[in-house]
Amino acid sequence: MKNNLWTKGIVIGILVLFVGINILPIGSIKAEKNQSSQSIQIQITDDDWGNPTDNQVDIPAYLPDTGITPTLDIHFTITGTNTTETTAFYGDDPWEDWKNISIQDDILYPMNDSSLYHVGTEGDWICSLTPSISYPTKIITLGINWPGNGSANNSIQIINGSYVTPRVDSFPWGQDYNLTITVRDLDQEALKYADLYLIWEEDDVEFNHTQGENTVGNGRNGEYTFWITKEDQGENIQKNITIAVTDASSLLSGYTTVLMNKPTPLPELEINTMKGGFGLKVQMKNNGTIDATNVTLNITFSGAWMMLPPLEHYQTIFNLGSGATKDVTVLIFGLGTTTITIDATCSEGASIEKTATGTVFLFFLFGIK
Repeated sequence: MKNNLWTKGIVIGILVLFVGINILPIGSIKAEKNQSSQSIQIQITDDDWGNPTDNQVDIPAYLPDTGITPTLDIHFTITGTNTTETTAFYGDDPWEDWKNISIQDDILYPMNDSSLYHVGTEGDWICSLTPSISYPTKIITLGINWPGNGSANNSIQIINGSYVTPRVDSFPWGQDYNLTITVRDLDQEALKYADLYLIWEEDDVEFNHTQGENTVGNGRNGEYTFWITKEDQGENIQKNITIAVTDASSLLSGYTTVLMNKPTPLPELEINTMKGGFGLKVQMKNNGTIDATNVTLNITFSGAWMMLPPLEHYQTIFNLGSGATKDVTVLIFGLGTTTITIDATCSEGASIEKTATGTVFLFFLFGIK
């Protein structure tokens, strides 16, 4: 009996020792590794405005006649280690990607590889941006999220500026367009005497300007209206308009953007030929650069006595690729002079219509003109 108790005691002791030595330290090591994976930090070292490390900026003022939107160069450093605890983690290794860094919220244009870039040999980065506040945030957020290594965020407060709000985010190219912009200060009070400048962002060209006079369309209630004419718009391309605002009395500046859209190309439907003989033969063609889908072709006969097509109407639906043709034959039966109306539409929005006359004799059609 004593031997059994001694044996059980020894076994229990060995199990406790095994758990204490092997399981608990491994858990501690794992916890430390998990903690290290969250040790990444973003430190803003220079916000390019006043105190380099106070994480506060104003919206910089536009310089008239330059056509160039001013930017701030924000310097920041990424520090930390990866999950192996053997490599310093800076975000500058070849396998890492600048797209894992996000600069968002109140900025005029999104970051790209020319406005967000690595400098130096470690975790030093620069993002070049223009603050542009939207209600109620007034903040620029810098973030990093590297899968498997952790994430971090830091932010910059925008303490002075104006809200610049266009009535639309975009408008189509190719027609005179009336654009309305509302300008308000941080207390949502209308700025009635501000200067507004319109800039083609991609071309660095200032093409319009007004100074508010507290009149309708020019400052009343903070609203400013511009005609953007076809002559202003230039060639048929998609491009951005930056609206820059300065207000001398309040010393506030602000920016926003409106996109001029390149019009969506449409198929170019054509009724290529109409021939008589035994029935009616119609050839459709797509002269456009994009395919036409769900082309709905309607052919209507009127004026003659006809049994075919039923109810004097024929319809068919088909797709028509760019540059392709489609032959359609309609069986007819009737007597007399008829007016033939053909119309076609497609899902992309293109349409066409054509009318002709002819003489129906039983299954035959003559004298189409």
